[in-house]
Amino acid sequence: MKAQEEATILVEFFGDYPIIKVIDFLLENRGFDYSKAEIAENAEIGIATLHLLWDKLEKFGIVKETRKYGNTRLY
Repeated sequence: MKAQEEATILVEFFGDYPIIKVIDFLLENRGFDYSKAEIAENAEIGIATLHLLWDKLEKFGIVKETRKYGNTRLY
């Protein structure tokens, strides 16, 4: 997390875990489409970590594909 930013309530309560950071980012930015790379970057986790979490995020309906932009899938 950036030094100047304070943790959101969700991250402060549940902890600074990658899956919490992803869920927090998606909740704060619902209504917008993001690629996996953008989600990882904005949640401040590695893309490899996001790929490890992705099946669980889809299984519980936290992310779903909204559209494609060229070869990029947006969620």
